[in-house]
Amino acid sequence: MEDNAKDLKNVLNEVFRRGVKRFTPPETDKQKVFVSFSSGKRRAETFTGVGNTAETAFDAAKAKALKKARTDPVGPPKWIYMAFVTGEEKITLDELYRQIRQSKRNYYRKGFALDEFYQFAFLEQEVNGAGLIRYGDDGSGAVLHDHNITVFLRNRKLIDNRVAFSQKDVQTVVSFRTQSCFYDLEENQYYDLYDDGWEKGIRVTEEADAAFLTSLTAKSGLYLKNTARENGQFVYGYLPVFDKETPGYNIIRHCLSVMALMEMYLLTGDEGYKEPIRKTYRFFMDRAVKTGENTMVVVDRDNKNEVRLGALGLGIIMILMYAEIFGTDEDMEKAGWIAEAILAMQNENGDFTHVLGYPDLNVVDQFRVVYYSGEACYGLMRLYGRVRDERYLDAVKKAFGFFIDNHYEKYYDHWLSYSVNELTRVAPEDRYFEFGLKNVMGRIGFIINRLTTWATFMELLNAAFGMIERVKELDKSYLLEGYNLDDFYDALSVRLFRQMNGVLFPEMAMFYQNPDRMLYGAFIRHHAFRVRDDDIAHHLIGYCHFIENLLPSYEGGTVRRVRRGTELTAYENPPGDALR
Repeated sequence: MEDNAKDLKNVLNEVFRRGVKRFTPPETDKQKVFVSFSSGKRRAETFTGVGNTAETAFDAAKAKALKKARTDPVGPPKWIYMAFVTGEEKITLDELYRQIRQSKRNYYRKGFALDEFYQFAFLEQEVNGAGLIRYGDDGSGAVLHDHNITVFLRNRKLIDNRVAFSQKDVQTVVSFRTQSCFYDLEENQYYDLYDDGWEKGIRVTEEADAAFLTSLTAKSGLYLKNTARENGQFVYGYLPVFDKETPGYNIIRHCLSVMALMEMYLLTGDEGYKEPIRKTYRFFMDRAVKTGENTMVVVDRDNKNEVRLGALGLGIIMILMYAEIFGTDEDMEKAGWIAEAILAMQNENGDFTHVLGYPDLNVVDQFRVVYYSGEACYGLMRLYGRVRDERYLDAVKKAFGFFIDNHYEKYYDHWLSYSVNELTRVAPEDRYFEFGLKNVMGRIGFIINRLTTWATFMELLNAAFGMIERVKELDKSYLLEGYNLDDFYDALSVRLFRQMNGVLFPEMAMFYQNPDRMLYGAFIRHHAFRVRDDDIAHHLIGYCHFIENLLPSYEGGTVRRVRRGTELTAYENPPGDALR
């Protein structure tokens, strides 16, 4: 223990030495420094120091941290986080609530202290990571969470079990901003962290090459792989604030997660993916694929035995990818039967029926969500590429006639982008290119300015990139007239980096209940930091496709961050936006 404490003391001194270099002390009577550490097994411990200088404040925090480290039975720290207070404001509790309610749910990015001496102070990461704010069901009406703050303070031994926190006892708070840095003892690596903007609190990353992106994607892939249970079912998701599994299941999202595991294998060649792929694939084939009258369908047994068009499309893609990886055609006949079900669900006008009931195959929903149509077409196009059955191509052409006539480009849907990209490979007609261009370029400003991570944007852009390159190769550049391609290429960089804001890097994961479990998961901040199987799957697939198909086109194989739009200032949702 003494040796560990000595090593930790040296590490803390080095982190302070490096972090304080870019720190400009605010004009206040006292300086404040936070030191946090975590072994990865539980939420980080945080220690606050107050002093006349940053050095004396750090010494005070360091002494508390070392004392805790000497007696902590959980194990030595592997992550160190350090924060310097750069500005503070004494405000009323009502003003704090006003500021919180001005921001999107869980996007409040300041810390606050209940007293001016910071005896009861909470970093922004702790406020969000421990659920210290209670939001209304619609995201409004945010107030301090009395129970969670009570538990948090008791766990820190700042109050005993006879005391409970109540916001009724609070009139004023000190709101503060910080500048921070992070040290990973396992990697022996120091990182400066972003101090503001939507990247606040994660490592500074202004450019990304193949090594960085592949490493990051592989770490997120390990998270998904670890959620595959022995029976082949995934853990549907976690709420990392309290390490709780999310209820429910969804066979379409299961398909997507299996596809993501297969994409990771194709990207990395890591043989460790093969067994989870086998298990999760067999779960799908054994549990969900059912024989109907002259057809084969995919049944979502966890959701009223529905036959969803999208599951049919993704089921086909899963079978094709599995055959590619394992060199087997054992299920190819089933892919054909599933395709027959899609054809049977296509209406005379080219549209599809979206949801049937099983086993009667009665119509449940004629239309549910646009994704289903795109997933079905993508599945048919991928199968057409393998077996060249003209009926599949004809069905997709017929569907796109309906999509074009009914302006489906308004949905800027990633599955439609995948589909039209495949369609233009074999049917390079202007009308299909025009649809695909409108599908992405018609909302390019929204894509650039959208503040949440929204991982499907990367997939939309990746597929559109292939289509735009095909337009150029076919000497159809006249189709690009009127579009600002600089915006498109900027959007690729903007979304690539903004998607990192939704990754649980160690410097963020350490402030949640079970850091090791959540490490490098992809979360949705405005959904209580939820990490669900489809969140991580879309994240992985988008990055895999970018690394494989787009990254080589960048000079030196390196993407540089592009800052565009309102990403640092705006909290509001664009008009008509539905959060995903």
